[in-house]
Amino acid sequence: AQGRPVFDFALRRTHGSDASIKVARSSYLAGFQGTSNVLAGKLYGMGLSGTMAHSFVMAFASETGSFNAYADVFPDKTVLLVDTYNITAGIRNAIRVAQSLEKRGSRLTGIRIDSGDLSKGAFAARKMLDAAGLEYVKIIVTGNLDERAINSLLSQKAPVDSFGVGTHMGTSSDAPVLDVIYKMSEVTDSRGRFKPVMKFSKGKTTLPGRKQVYRLKRSDGVLFKDVLGLAGEAAEGTPVLVPVVLKGKVVYDVPSLNASRRLAEENMGCLPSRL
Repeated sequence: AQGRPVFDFALRRTHGSDASIKVARSSYLAGFQGTSNVLAGKLYGMGLSGTMAHSFVMAFASETGSFNAYADVFPDKTVLLVDTYNITAGIRNAIRVAQSLEKRGSRLTGIRIDSGDLSKGAFAARKMLDAAGLEYVKIIVTGNLDERAINSLLSQKAPVDSFGVGTHMGTSSDAPVLDVIYKMSEVTDSRGRFKPVMKFSKGKTTLPGRKQVYRLKRSDGVLFKDVLGLAGEAAEGTPVLVPVVLKGKVVYDVPSLNASRRLAEENMGCLPSRL
């Protein structure tokens, strides 16, 4: 998103309510600005962000009526969904609501576009809003977005201020299953001594013993490679695995979510630019 805010809108599509909570936390940890999941916001102290739904607009006799009702409840946090019927008419109705809010000392926060050609819609919306003196009104886009769609919008210089991402972030649409297993790598003998063990099955051979990962960086701080070795083995690089549980007790000081978020940002900043 090249620095533009991205928000978690995945709740309706996640595989169960527990997954939706974990998705909201994980997305925030990775750099999202907030979530539409109110419970996750309460549990983790995250910012909340959401807009009206198409069903809300359709529940009123007119689009303008739905916009005014929403603005009456959220005068300083109103984002209007403008594509339920006709996007051009929806933007015009949003402009009328924005002008009404100005008279009451408030400001329309933004409009949301959820369908059609998002780039074309954003350009048209920005032109209409600016012509009405509403340069401060933000444009938020949603609608089956993923990293490729967002990159495409920005490569077209579309005047989008933020993104709401749901299905393609909250579910594994590209990889429905993750083939992960675990096998024994070490056991104790009758005297309590640790002994390495390994599996020799064809195509499924495992590596024995207790491991450590050694991370190497280039002189400019960019990650170069990780080396897998045995714990205690003399190897080049910084060891990254640390004890979390020892003899049944937690020995790791778990950082706050915001501290983890900062560390994730630092780590991603060390990746090569092509990634």
